[in-house]
Amino acid sequence: MGWDTTLIYKVQDHFGLDIIDIKKDIYINFRFFRVWFFLQRYKNFSFKPFFTNFQAVLRTGEY
Repeated sequence: MGWDTTLIYKVQDHFGLDIIDIKKDIYINFRFFRVWFFLQRYKNFSFKPFFTNFQAVLRTGEY
């Protein structure tokens, strides 16, 4: 008799700025963030946030 386990972790992160984010000192003081905020919202550009996907599979068992 024994057991085995498979754990699958899936995580997604995105770098999109909303109104609350852009008002924070760390974002408003850097031109890059202000430009990115504008590009995401101006209808002629409509740049989408970029996504980072993580996945980890952990298999354990005792036999």
